[in-house]
This record gives sequence, structure tokens and C-alpha cells, in this order.
Amino acid sequence: MWRWKRPMRPSFTAGFSDVAKMIGLAKRIMGNIHQNIAIALGLKAVLLVTTTAGITGPWPAILADTGATVLVTMNALRLLRPVR
Repeated sequence: MWRWKRPMRPSFTAGFSDVAKMIGLAKRIMGNIHQNIAIALGLKAVLLVTTTAGITGPWPAILADTGATVLVTMNALRLLRPVR
């Protein structure tokens, strides 16, 4: 016979090693955010200059902007890998 089980209550007995892991993850995340901002703004600055100078048209700039979005997303996905 099936019986209803109570949901488990959250445990507040997290050890210090868990806190250390979370601090390490937070540092990795902040580093990744800085990298992503640098990639996105750097690519946009280059394309803004080349488009206004007439070297590239608006369509290559749009495609490069989409490519930058994919690049930043792939860079952020690196955080899903376990830490060595």
C-alpha cells in the first residue's frame, strides 16, 4: 500500500567545506562574468568602429553580434564542468 511521505526538511548543518566550495564557485562566476562583459563589449566596439568607417556593412555586424551571444553563452557553460 502506498503511503504519503513527508517532504524532507532543509538541513542547516552544512559544513565549512560546503561554504568554501560556494565561495570558490562565486569567484569562478565573477571571473566568467568579467570575461563575458569584455568579450561582448570588445566585439561591439570593434564592429561599431568598422561599421561607421564603412569597412563592414550592417549585416556582418548583426551576424557578429549573434556570434558574440553564442560565444558568451558557451563561455558561461564552462561553469557547469566540475572543478578539478
